[in-house]
Amino acid sequence: RKAGIKTVISLGTVSMKEQMLKAQKSNAKFVVMVGIMEARNGIFQVRNQISGTQCEVKKENLINYIIENIGQENLDFYSPIEEFIIKK
Repeated sequence: RKAGIKTVISLGTVSMKEQMLKAQKSNAKFVVMVGIMEARNGIFQVRNQISGTQCEVKKENLINYIIENIGQENLDFYSPIEEFIIKK
């Protein structure tokens, strides 16, 4: 989010199929899948929802990989929380 990438996180007991359907309905361009093994190894599964391809991306390369593939012009640095912060 700090890098301007719109992000939705899905945790819990919802099935992978349901999560992928939710991502599809939300028009997500990419889905990053992190299970126990991925978290341990620091290598995430990244699925391109447009092409249907999937690849492995190292944790430290993930942000750059996403930005390169969606384009910097599609980043979003707006944060609605800033509207609620009272400044003195």
